Amino acid sequence: MDNGEAPHKADAIVVLAGGWRGERILAAADLKERGYSPVVIISGASTLYGQNECQLAMSMVGSMGRSTDGYMCAGSLAESTLDEAGEVVLILRARGMKRVLVVSCDTHMRRASRLWRKAAPDLDLTFVSAPSPNFELKRWYAKREGRKAVSLEWMKMVTSYFGI
Repeated sequence: MDNGEAPHKADAIVVLAGGWRGERILAAADLKERGYSPVVIISGASTLYGQNECQLAMSMVGSMGRSTDGYMCAGSLAESTLDEAGEVVLILRARGMKRVLVVSCDTHMRRASRLWRKAAPDLDLTFVSAPSPNFELKRWYAKREGRKAVSLEWMKMVTSYFGI
């Protein structure tokens, strides 16, 4: 588990897939509004109730009265964080974007940063943590959601070393 890094000016903000309660997209929207980058690239191959995760995320931003100018869907079909990194990194490189803020939740940050840095050693990546609902890092064991999040993330961390 990781609290992430302090944000800085960047060419793009990347929102990693997941975070279905909106914490990741809202953290990215806040970063954009605070002037860290004019571009937000949203990953997310999942389809929920027939809608792509990216479309749902942009709809959430718009429903809160925020502009979605500068937002784009990555069109990722990835089923893992490593695959997601590979696909989104191609977009970043094609657009000449070298300084990138990557937004995920605190439970996902350690594994995501390791996998993304492996996929893109040429990019200046900074990992910014979005707060996880029902999860307090220092007291992860206190709530069922925290215990589930930590168990799942540790399982994914171990299996990712084996390419699973």
